Amino acid sequence: MDFQKQFDTVTGALNIFDMSYLVSGATMLGVLVYAFPSLKGFVFHKDQVTVSIIICIVIAYVLGMISWIAGKQFRYWMMKHFGDKKTNDEDFKSKFQETAQCFNFQDETIKKLMEDDKNIAYSYMWMRLDKSQDEDCRSRFVFASRSWVLRAIYEGLIPPVFVLAATILFKYFSVWKGWCETFCQWLDGWSDVVIPSWGKNAIVGLLGVAIMTSIAYVIVKLLAREARRCANTQIREVIVAYYHFVENKENVPLNTEIDSNREQETNRNMFLVLLDKFRSAVKKLFE
Repeated sequence: MDFQKQFDTVTGALNIFDMSYLVSGATMLGVLVYAFPSLKGFVFHKDQVTVSIIICIVIAYVLGMISWIAGKQFRYWMMKHFGDKKTNDEDFKSKFQETAQCFNFQDETIKKLMEDDKNIAYSYMWMRLDKSQDEDCRSRFVFASRSWVLRAIYEGLIPPVFVLAATILFKYFSVWKGWCETFCQWLDGWSDVVIPSWGKNAIVGLLGVAIMTSIAYVIVKLLAREARRCANTQIREVIVAYYHFVENKENVPLNTEIDSNREQETNRNMFLVLLDKFRSAVKKLFE
């Protein structure tokens, strides 16, 4: 079985109507049901399975859109304040320029667009690839689109991570408090230090927030890094595909015509040379 082809098929299907929202939306729905068990009665109906499925799909899709928007903005904020400290627009332009400078574009339209506005140039490239009827070009375009699907999934999973971390913190506060009381009893017997009840709650709260925030931050950092990698991959693939399937193929007829004209000119010159030699030979024959 060709797993790569199966993976391309699944991600291609998710790209229809931006169905990638269902992945993050279903995750968020599961987290919310876990956080608020009373939602089960609203979402799931044992006697009406079809209605339950429709409700789940609609809610998951809406939650997915909201999660993606929130996750995308949070990733932009992280990118601006941590790491390279670039805005999303700066990151896009630098990656676009880094890839585009590797090729010698001849088409005046795309050259002018790249000088004036790289965002418009990128949209133009995307449009030309989307309209192409070439089978190889379509296959490459699907690959580039898959990067967008994966990016949307990674960004959409960021909010559920924070919600799940907060849920675990509050839902298991009593368990954390029990561990803290055990530690405090050991501390009392060892150093005769008595910690009041409010102090125990404060310690549990601070430690819980610190631990869950650290875990959530690590996961979100990984998701944001993968989302950025997918965004950069998409930019690179679109530019490379445009140059190979659109730019080169538009210049092939022109180059072929030039080569044909050169060949005709060469043949003409050879004919004139042979004719001149024939005239010279005839002239010498009658002298």
